[in-house]
Amino acid sequence: MTSCQNSQPFHEATRRFSSPLSAAGFRRRFDGLSEEAKLGRVPRDFPPDHPAAEWLKLQSFTARASIAPSVVTSSRLVDRLCRDFELLVPLVRWLNRVLGYQPAKARR
Repeated sequence: MTSCQNSQPFHEATRRFSSPLSAAGFRRRFDGLSEEAKLGRVPRDFPPDHPAAEWLKLQSFTARASIAPSVVTSSRLVDRLCRDFELLVPLVRWLNRVLGYQPAKARR
């Protein structure tokens, strides 16, 4: 992005961003977004007081959850991963929309 005008889709989408992160299931399973790789300030094309300043500083939108070793080595692993993926779908869909990817018309 080369100017604040070009970042308008992101500005619009940030209003809907907190919804996937504030969902009860997401909050119970994941500890928010990882701040492991976080910039010290917002990217230059955004004002420092942007409503989504903290999200703009993130270099990755990564949610992390622990899985007990007893689950990893059991038949319950597939179910655990499927439930985790279902909780992440709203976040992935939001990211895809912001990046300009259109939703799939139908499953194959």
